[in-house]
Amino acid sequence: MEIGASTNKLEKIISSSKKLKKQFGTDIANRIQQRITEFQAADTLSDISHLPPARLHALSGNRKDCFAVDVSANVRLIFQGLDEDYEITTDKTKAIKIYIKEVRDYHGN
Repeated sequence: MEIGASTNKLEKIISSSKKLKKQFGTDIANRIQQRITEFQAADTLSDISHLPPARLHALSGNRKDCFAVDVSANVRLIFQGLDEDYEITTDKTKAIKIYIKEVRDYHGN
């Protein structure tokens, strides 16, 4: 699966182990790298488990076209699935690319 990010800054952070650790700390950085490795090994989003530890789940409200996976108890990797035409899709079987929007604790917002 192909992976991109919403900003050049985020793209650089998720592409560098050193920058991930500086931004999020060692534990969270290692877990983000684990999730990215899982995405890279998958053909579509349907290959990512909806059970822990990844716990892929669709979001609602102002993030209704997004998915998230668990990074820690509170931190989530939030992203959109894209089909082969780079169109946003919520169909896990058609999502062959992901576009990471943010890494954050969205429980308080």
